[in-house]
Amino acid sequence: DSPQSLRPALLCQLNQFSQWKDVSAYARNGHLGRVPAARRNFYRSSWDSLAILSAPAVVDRIKINEPRRVLVHGWGREAFRQALSRRWGHLILDDGDFLLAPTPIHQLPAGLYDAIVLSGVLPCYHREQVLRILDSSAKALNERGVLVLHDAFASTSSSPPHEMVLEALGRHVAWGVDTDWSVEQLRRALENLRFGDLHLEPLPVGTMVVMARKGPTHSVSG
Repeated sequence: DSPQSLRPALLCQLNQFSQWKDVSAYARNGHLGRVPAARRNFYRSSWDSLAILSAPAVVDRIKINEPRRVLVHGWGREAFRQALSRRWGHLILDDGDFLLAPTPIHQLPAGLYDAIVLSGVLPCYHREQVLRILDSSAKALNERGVLVLHDAFASTSSSPPHEMVLEALGRHVAWGVDTDWSVEQLRRALENLRFGDLHLEPLPVGTMVVMARKGPTHSVSG
């Protein structure tokens, strides 16, 4: 009941991510640890529509000479497939839903891909699942393959507005997932998997392209 209480703002953010009965259930039992299917589909539609604009810009920035085989995983896959085909018509394009395969028998042969494109993956999965996807990607890329991530990132260079912090908190309480990645967190994860030559480039649509090449070099540009 403090005059400085943020309870009204937090309740407002919670209400945007779940119904009141779900908030009540969280208060009694804790979160279920998964994103509701309806909300997940809502975000998928949002990213698919945005990818129509962003996919060509992302693909134009991929620095690789004449790739032969590329894997695309995440939201907006069809837009990315079309953009990749326009730039390199001879490509073999694969979908990457199996990157989260539960057993090793379903994993890809090592070194199969020249590039892997991950779009909207970070807010879609738990942090442990994202790390599994990055690990599977590292194994599936060839010796100097390129990993391309297109996503939105939490800022660490300045204090974000209060409404962004409350939105992230509301999403965490309602969904039980830790989906807010900073570029620095991603950089450390990629370096642990021996990715280097990290390149960052913001896009006009408000998202960012992160490219990393498999190998020992650990420079950062952008």
